[in-house]
Formats: sequence, C-alpha cells, structure tokens
Amino acid sequence: MLECLSATSSDHYPIRLTCDYVQSNNYVHRHFKFEMAWLEEPEFAKFVRHNWGNYNAGDIMHKLKECASDLTSWSKENFHNLRKQIDFYHKKLETTRLNVDESNINYFNALKRRLSVLLTQEDRFWRQRAKTYWYKDGDLNTKFFHAAASTRKTMNRIEALIDDNNIECRNPDGMVAIAREYFSNLFQKQISARDEVLNVITPTITIEDNEKLLEPFVFEEFREAIFSMQADKCPGPDGFNPGFYQHFWDLCGKDIFDAGCSWLDSGVFPPGLNSTNIALIPKGDVQTTMKDWRPIALCNVLYKVVAKVLANRLKGVLHKCISDNQSAFVPGRSILDNAMAAIELVHFMKAKTRGKRGEVALKLDISKAYDRIDWEYLKDIMSTMGFSEKWISWIMLCVETVDYS
Repeated sequence: MLECLSATSSDHYPIRLTCDYVQSNNYVHRHFKFEMAWLEEPEFAKFVRHNWGNYNAGDIMHKLKECASDLTSWSKENFHNLRKQIDFYHKKLETTRLNVDESNINYFNALKRRLSVLLTQEDRFWRQRAKTYWYKDGDLNTKFFHAAASTRKTMNRIEALIDDNNIECRNPDGMVAIAREYFSNLFQKQISARDEVLNVITPTITIEDNEKLLEPFVFEEFREAIFSMQADKCPGPDGFNPGFYQHFWDLCGKDIFDAGCSWLDSGVFPPGLNSTNIALIPKGDVQTTMKDWRPIALCNVLYKVVAKVLANRLKGVLHKCISDNQSAFVPGRSILDNAMAAIELVHFMKAKTRGKRGEVALKLDISKAYDRIDWEYLKDIMSTMGFSEKWISWIMLCVETVDYS
C-alpha cells in the first residue's frame, strides 16, 4: 500500500510504502550433508577412523547414522566461520612477515601451511556447490565457484507458480500445494493394453543368461560401482555423497559389500535405504508452471551402489532386451543414429516430386514415459522376456520400495 504522509515544516511530502510479507509456517530443518572440504582437515580422517571403530557392531545404516551425528558435532567445533579464519591467518601472516627471522621462521611456515589448508577448504566448499564437473584439476578458483554456486542457486529458486486454473501463486505454502497436486496426478497408474503388448514379445533371455545374472556377487563389483560415481554428486537424505565412501573405502567397503549381499539375499531393504529426495531443476529460461521444472531423484548412495551393481550385470544382456531400431541405452549404439536417419527420411520426402503415393512422418512425444510405468507391467515384461524370478525380485525391490520426500 502506498500512502502520502503529511508534511510539517517542508514542502516535500513523504511517501510510505507498506508491503505484505507472507511467512511460511513450515520450518525447514537443515539436514546433515557431508562436506568434501572436511577431507582437507589434517585430523579429520583420524577422527572418522577412530569413531567408526567404536560404533556398535550392526548394519551399516546404524553406523552411518552415528557417524553423521558425530560429524555434525565435529563440524560445529572445527569447521565454522571459514572466511573469518582465512582473514585472521592472512593478517597474522602479514604481521609475522614483517618481523620474520630465525627465531620465528617455523611459526611463519606453520601459518602459511594452515592458510593454504583453509584456502583449499574454501575452494572445495564452493566447488561442491557450483557443480561444474567440466572443471578438472585447475588452480584454486574460489571466486569462480562462488559465482557459479550463486548463479545456480538463483536459477533454481522458485519465485512463483501458475496452477491449473491459470492463477499465479507466490505463497510458499500455496506453491507446495501446487507441486504436490502435480506429482500426485503424475504418479498414477494408467489404463494400458497390457495383454496386447505382452503377446508380441518373444523370450530373449536364455538359461545361461540367467545363470550369469545370478552369479554370487564379488567385492570388486561393489567397488567398481562406488568409484564410477562423481565424488561430489548430490547426496540423498542420509547426507553422505560418493566422496565419503571413496575416501574411506578401506574402512567401510567390507561393510557395504556384506550389507548389499545380505539385502539382496533376503529381498528386503532396511528402512530409509531407498528414501529419495525430489529436486527440481529448470528446463528453460522462463519457469511459470510445474511442467517447466524437471524433477530429479536424489537417492542415497548405498542404494545407488546396489542398483549400479545390478545395472552393470544387466548390461551384458541389454542388447537382447532392446530392439535394433532403438539407438540408445546399449553400448556401441549412438542416440544420434536415429536422428540422422530421421533427417534423411524427411529430406527424401521433401525431395520427392513423382509418384501417386504420398508420404507422411509421425512424431510421438511421450511425456513422462518412465514415471507412468505400472510396476506390475514392468514385472510382466521381464517375465515374458525370460528373466528368472530371482532377478525380477531384485529389480522390483529397487523400484517398489522407494519413498519420496
């Protein structure tokens, strides 16, 4: 509201602008998140190794929960006000530099080493938030990563949403309601002609293929799965990114292997393993509706390890599951092959000037194809292709136990 106030001794009238401020009643609790910058702290690895050995024997989920609690306390004591620490050591170093001599040269060098550690920590702190994976092993570039992280945060901020009635909403609670309704409508079972599809599928997976898929798991499969991930990828709800497991693989690798084999053998995931956060990233320059945001699932790394182990085994028979005219998903095929073929076909149709028979091109754009798959339909497809019941149960364990938040 804009008001013109009265003036007393001046001929300039003051103007008052009153803005409505809407505050959400939903308090967002900051969850634990592993920081790659912690790895630069000299005593950090010793702290983790000492505590990990003191955790009660049990499953790795319990150990990670205790570890997250300990790291949260450690961070509050040892990793706070990073910029203030850097400024402090900069000033201390400059003061000491003016009077450096043989008596304090060791102290001067210690200040330099500590400042170097802090600068590296700051660089990794902002690098983790910038998500510039193309930037490899360059010099410290904290300013660049800070700018990239700030830009990324601004682009990912949702200021307003337009609902199905074409009404704009800027209230946080209202936008949450719009998003909830959108995903509730999206993740619904659709009526499909299942029998008609299954009748045209022929079995392609042989007994030998199933035997290979069901071979006993080996330690190297789990190691390959974890080290194939980008170290500072976004973590799931438990807060641990791949970098933690990669750095402390000698410490927790056997626990991960034993747990993964136990889960698959029993056919049961522990509570929280398949919990998944949904994050929204913008599709284009302008975002007005929920369709302009692409949802991505942020899974726990432990779940991703198990899923990757199964996916790596599936690669060996993937070419039998995906027809030859599908030019993606199979090693050795390129998604550009079909694009080039489509260009040639359209060119042929445009260049054709003779003949009575016409040509037509049909483009199908299937929106959210994977999100609309019925899990029972997926199960029937795998069974018809010839996959064993054990393998099907592993896949269904991965897709049916997910819990979104």
